[in-house]
Amino acid sequence: MRAMYHGRPVYDAARVDPARLRTPPRRSRSAMSEPKPQTMRAFLDACGYVIVRDVFTPEEVRAFLDDADVLRDEAREGDKVSWWGKTRAATRSVCRVLRAASRPRLRALHDDPRVLALAGLAAQKVSARRKSDNDGVTILWKRPDVKEGLADLPWHPRLRHGRPRRSTARRSS
Repeated sequence: MRAMYHGRPVYDAARVDPARLRTPPRRSRSAMSEPKPQTMRAFLDACGYVIVRDVFTPEEVRAFLDDADVLRDEAREGDKVSWWGKTRAATRSVCRVLRAASRPRLRALHDDPRVLALAGLAAQKVSARRKSDNDGVTILWKRPDVKEGLADLPWHPRLRHGRPRRSTARRSS
């Protein structure tokens, strides 16, 4: 996406100067133990991504997932604030809810200092869109069995294998 919209070259390990990287590309960083944001910034700038662990506590993640479950249960096909798909078995399934900011804990992500610090790693100014509860914070559910509709989002391959979950909450802005 960044290559298409901002002209950023697609990551190519052969073109990255190893002197700019203190950690190999496949190693994730822990937000709680990484003492130098400039290390993450350099990696993000060189590689185009950085994986950060431990940004939120397990209790916070559980609360986000609980909010995602509420939003899923409240979603109604045709409500204009949720996206739906159809599975191979012809079952309708919610895949995205746009109004996640209606939940206070999820809305607070816009101003969370940890999220702002991570956004600050980008070379370009990154800011959240906030006009209403339908802007900025959304919930996505990876539905690999959906064959029709807005689902099976391939840019989340990690969700495809081996992670037990009731629902999967992701922030987008």
